[in-house]
Amino acid sequence: MAITGLSVEALGNWLSAMSSEEKPSAKEVHKVTGGHPLAMELLELYGQVAHGDWLRFLDEEIIDQLPAPERALLSQLAVAERPVPWPQLAQAAGWDGSPPKRLLERSLLLETDDGMWLHDALRERLNREVGKVRTKRKKKLKQKK
Repeated sequence: MAITGLSVEALGNWLSAMSSEEKPSAKEVHKVTGGHPLAMELLELYGQVAHGDWLRFLDEEIIDQLPAPERALLSQLAVAERPVPWPQLAQAAGWDGSPPKRLLERSLLLETDDGMWLHDALRERLNREVGKVRTKRKKKLKQKK
């Protein structure tokens, strides 16, 4: 079942109820976690916006569960600095056909007015690959047909 994260306003309410003196802003928490309630629970317990359990959750429950072609598509998009039009992304990722419905339904791939995008937390996690792999992906996004 696809679930959207808490709004910045809801995160602000949750944060205001926390007793910690040094709290991040609701906007910062939303940018890093998408408002996922698990991330907020971990923030309350450990005082860190991106606790290791949150990162492990992203890996084990989302990224590691993706079929290789879908993960490659999202990894390709992760190197972009702004939304990418679908034809350009599909070409760079070697994808044939429409945007993957499953990724759209699960809000892992976001369709904006400017093109395809993904959540910042997922983007950061997929951007762990550096060096030649990252450079190659960036070059593919810049190529024209």
